[in-house]
Amino acid sequence: MSDNTNISLAPRGEGVRRTGEGPLGFFFRFFIFLKRIRHCAGFGVQSPTDYAFVREVIYERWPYALYAELEAHYGDTSSFLLKLSQLLLRVSNYAQASQIGVIGTLPPVMEAHLKAGCRKSEIMKIPIQPPSLLPRGGETLDSIGVSKKSLPREGRDRYPLLIATELNEQWQEYISQEHIISFDLYYLGIAFYDEKRYTEGHVINFY
Repeated sequence: MSDNTNISLAPRGEGVRRTGEGPLGFFFRFFIFLKRIRHCAGFGVQSPTDYAFVREVIYERWPYALYAELEAHYGDTSSFLLKLSQLLLRVSNYAQASQIGVIGTLPPVMEAHLKAGCRKSEIMKIPIQPPSLLPRGGETLDSIGVSKKSLPREGRDRYPLLIATELNEQWQEYISQEHIISFDLYYLGIAFYDEKRYTEGHVINFY
């Protein structure tokens, strides 16, 4: 896949959407910005921890040292895709997670930034299966096409950090589980597993 490939999105069953830098890209993102105007800058986020994450990670404007190195390698990447990739670097660096689950297709430029944020993290691409990867009655891991290695070590079917480039039913079911803190950025989904907290979801206007 080319680094300039648009990201496929299927939020809430609304069908596949594109976020490329084509002639209509700016107008599309401006429409989404207006639609989510009430969710700017952490407005409505009650948790101090989540508010700090929104303000200091999602909306961080200061450049990280690794930006220049990665941008030199992926120089032909569209500006918005690069912006999303840099966000993943910040999130990965913030979480320092042992494992990062991924729902959907992760273009090379995004995967490189995700790995650069925390070198110790193991990227786990979740198969297209129900979010609970544990077999049900009469099933085995082999029969549903899931390897033991793909099972997360923490929380069983819950990853310390999960990134979704497709906000589909699998994402919706995943974030409905207990102890999941999620952030819906429309173009991306970010979810943390915190056993000390109740499930909570936030809508963020990412621009």
